[in-house]
Amino acid sequence: MKLGEPLNCIYNAEDGNMPMKLLHLSLLMLLLLPFTGHAQFTCTTNDGAVTITGYTGAGGSVVIPNNLNGFPVTGIGDWAFYATSVANVLISDSVTEIGDGAFFDCESLTNVTLGIGVSDVGDWTFGFCPSLTSVCCRGNAPALGGNSIFYDDLATIYYLSGTGGWGPTFDGQTTMLWNPNVPFTYVTSSDGITLTLTGYTGSDAVVSVPATIDFLPVSCIGTYTFFFKSELTGVLIPESVTGIGESAFENCISLSRLIIPNGVVNIGDFAFAASGLTNIIIGSGVTNVGEYSFNDCAGLTAIAVDTNNSSYSSIDGVLFNQNKTVLVQFPEGKSGNYDVPGSVTNIGGWAFFNSGDLTSLVIPDSVTCIGESAFSGCSSLVGVTIPNGVTSILTSTFAGCGSLTNITIPTSVTNIESGAFGGCASLTSITLPIGIPSIQDGEFYGCSNLIAVNVPVGATYLGSDAFADCTSLANVTLPDGLTIIGSDSFAGCTNLTSIIIPESVTNIQDYAFYECSRLIDIAIPNGVNYVGYQSFAGCTGLTNVDLLNGLTTIGPAAFANCIGLTSIIIPSSVTVIENFAFAGCSNLTSVYFNGNAPSYDYQSFIDVPNLTIYYLPGTTGWADYSDVTGYRTALWLPHMQTVDSYRGMQTNQFGFNINWATGQTVAVEACTNLANPAWQPVQTNTLMTGTAYFSDPQWTNYPNRFYRLRSQ
Repeated sequence: MKLGEPLNCIYNAEDGNMPMKLLHLSLLMLLLLPFTGHAQFTCTTNDGAVTITGYTGAGGSVVIPNNLNGFPVTGIGDWAFYATSVANVLISDSVTEIGDGAFFDCESLTNVTLGIGVSDVGDWTFGFCPSLTSVCCRGNAPALGGNSIFYDDLATIYYLSGTGGWGPTFDGQTTMLWNPNVPFTYVTSSDGITLTLTGYTGSDAVVSVPATIDFLPVSCIGTYTFFFKSELTGVLIPESVTGIGESAFENCISLSRLIIPNGVVNIGDFAFAASGLTNIIIGSGVTNVGEYSFNDCAGLTAIAVDTNNSSYSSIDGVLFNQNKTVLVQFPEGKSGNYDVPGSVTNIGGWAFFNSGDLTSLVIPDSVTCIGESAFSGCSSLVGVTIPNGVTSILTSTFAGCGSLTNITIPTSVTNIESGAFGGCASLTSITLPIGIPSIQDGEFYGCSNLIAVNVPVGATYLGSDAFADCTSLANVTLPDGLTIIGSDSFAGCTNLTSIIIPESVTNIQDYAFYECSRLIDIAIPNGVNYVGYQSFAGCTGLTNVDLLNGLTTIGPAAFANCIGLTSIIIPSSVTVIENFAFAGCSNLTSVYFNGNAPSYDYQSFIDVPNLTIYYLPGTTGWADYSDVTGYRTALWLPHMQTVDSYRGMQTNQFGFNINWATGQTVAVEACTNLANPAWQPVQTNTLMTGTAYFSDPQWTNYPNRFYRLRSQ
């Protein structure tokens, strides 16, 4: 609307039966003038309360604040604004008294808004104010002084519904109930001088945000005000608004174009996350744009900036800081190829987020910093070369770049953060620079076509989900010096057949190799004292597990459902086997214990129907173990291999392999007549690796030669 056009409003007297009248917009504009902030005052303090005694400012719009220097402002003293050039005055709710002649002879004064606390107004307070046309009262009718407060004036007194003490006139001036329909919920600021919208309750497709409600300027479109208002196609935002809150227009899918007025300073996170938004114009006053303000704006093709803005600029629809060193936001709907300007040193966080139609990108050597999630969701981006000056690839930088087949990482990069390449399903290989200290959480999660990875020398930690669900991953090289394999690091790597865990590893966390169904063989280094929860569960192809001395605890369900496992040797260092550790290993028939019976749970080997537990002579606790668990137990004795290729003639000597526990000593004895045996020692063997080979150079000297084993 333009100045001078009529505006319908309802004029209700206290009986509520007065007819609708038309008010000239030029009068209403007096109520809509923005307040520019606190002016200069002189004041006195009494018992912790401030009374303003004088005004030294330049005039115009003035706000009487609710406190000065930490003390509440409760009064405006006699003649405080006498003959000053103030034009529009907003008095905060803390003020209770206005003294005699406080605004006497203020010839430029057109409008005054009284806060809800004003209860007393002195004599001739607004006397000889010829331009005064409206006094807007937010509270009950104040008490009058002894003489007229509006001497020689002709003003209309506006009051709000729910306030009391009002009649058809107030001190001879006409009163009017101000009760327009406002389809918004809102809250008053703590200082009582502005409002923040909190919700839109209407259903109109085109909405004009009011400049004032309850005589206070609307300064902020608050968090979620228009959230999910899918019918909204247009919004007119007044100049009084200085802030747009988080998610204010999120999911307004029909809103296509938005102009941010010059008064707006701050724009919150996700403020304009609306898929239908195609272009937006940012006014001259904006100094802060939230990091995610334009995320999920799939249709946004251009962001324009007022040329007078001192903080931001725009080139070809792309948002930059004012001097174009920071690329702030690339519109999600912008398609094709893009060359980042050579002035840019910093690509901001989420700058290209979900730019699904971006196919190629050139990053200049000037760029030294790429922000978090900068290219996340760029689903059509095929290749990227990172400049030599970049030292860090931050969280989720390339996450979800499903078409990315190649990326060049310079040697300058010394830090790659969690999820950096998560979901890059087309990435088949990657070379990581030496010196990276760790592979962080989810760094390559869901890279389903990644075939081989060399974890660089110097890395000491594999984070949670580092390579989880990399279903094509067949070859991984882990460096010496690696100490931790984090939870779910290789979970779901169904094509992984083997992996060598370095001796430096001390911690294998929960689910580390969960459902690596083609993993055949695994050796747990002796520095590992705990195998985590379900760390190898579901490795159905696992046929051999080598547990070295040093392991103390086999965690819950650590090897659950490893149906390819037929036997396993438990080192003497193991003192605890937790519940379901080998549950469902249906083909496991033999478990060999090198030490005493560990602390156990009766469900440790549940659903393992044909199991026999073997223990060494001289070890303890096995009778109780059998009684409690119900599993079969038997002595573990040295065993003469009779079916392998080493049995029989070997280089003109007869021999065979002996199997038993590592470190045990076995004597081989021989005789020539089983009917009347006279056993004689032939050789004593210490099984350094659980196996020893015996050969008898004298076998040709006897027509018959029989052998037996005896433990030492």
